[in-house]
Amino acid sequence: DRFRDRVMFPIADARGRIAGFGARAMSAEARAKYLNSPETGVFHKGAMLYNLAGARAAARERGTVILAEGYMDVIALAEAGFTHTVAPLGTALWSMIPDGAETGVREPILCFDGDAAGQRAATRAMDRILPLLTAGVSARFAFLTDGMDPDDLIRARGAAGFRQVLEKSVPLSAMIWRTLTDGRRFSTPESRAGLQKSIAGVVAAIADRAVQKQYESALKDLFYQAFNVRRRDANGPKGAGAMAARTALPDPRARGTNERTHVALAAILNFPEIFHDAEEPLGRLPIADPRLDAIRQRVLEILSDVPEMGHEELMQALEKQGFGDDLRAVMTAARLHGLSSRATSSPVQALEGLREAVGAAR
Repeated sequence: DRFRDRVMFPIADARGRIAGFGARAMSAEARAKYLNSPETGVFHKGAMLYNLAGARAAARERGTVILAEGYMDVIALAEAGFTHTVAPLGTALWSMIPDGAETGVREPILCFDGDAAGQRAATRAMDRILPLLTAGVSARFAFLTDGMDPDDLIRARGAAGFRQVLEKSVPLSAMIWRTLTDGRRFSTPESRAGLQKSIAGVVAAIADRAVQKQYESALKDLFYQAFNVRRRDANGPKGAGAMAARTALPDPRARGTNERTHVALAAILNFPEIFHDAEEPLGRLPIADPRLDAIRQRVLEILSDVPEMGHEELMQALEKQGFGDDLRAVMTAARLHGLSSRATSSPVQALEGLREAVGAAR
């Protein structure tokens, strides 16, 4: 009677052998929406993922695995061609990811609904992941449109719509920043000190010392950038314009003005050879941040005079003119937004990314 009036889902182990069952209630009035088989010698809820055996080959082939929130999500996504999708059983989430032993994937994409419950689930996942991070092992976070689950999205927009969700996934570092800053203002020294303390707490949860140091550096860069403070000056923001953090900067659900600016600037800084084709669109890009606009204007001036200048020469010229901290902030922000590949992989990709950034700003 345990699964009476429920839809049952067979749950296999990593070798494809049925080890237990999950069941979803057919009635909205059921006390528990989902039930699993009891713990046995072969069924360990905390160490199993739904569809792991079926997804393993596709995950290795594609170089990534999608972690959805439930059985129905996995089925809907697999039917749409995303056969590299698995789902946790209860709180199980990270059982096969740290060393990639089961899938060969070291940076899975965790997919969550865009509603408040999905945001909370993402935060819980983030907290569980932090102690398990090691060099080269992380996660990306993707959020569906508010009010939609994967099945809704695929019915409305097809597989292409879900691919767009995956393309907008962001790294764990950006998820951390958003979790600490979203919806909050930091208009007092005390509130900013509180944010610094929260950052320190997150970093302390990372057991791997090398990874811990990298996250500490990246999050400090974001802090100083968000409050218009140069990294060497840790005494606090200057001026009324620095009273509130620009917390929208790393929002994983949106591609905002700063994000477009960062990818455009990173593209031209990494590949000055695209200047001939990039000069006109880069000049049209609206940039509200005066520091970033100053970089744009100086880059245009330098490359207009010396169009054959290379990356190293351009960066050195800008650093000599006092842009060093801001240049590093641009590169850090592009990386934390998950956009660095668009600006660093090749001149063709960089130019395409720059043009897309300008087009999105119109």
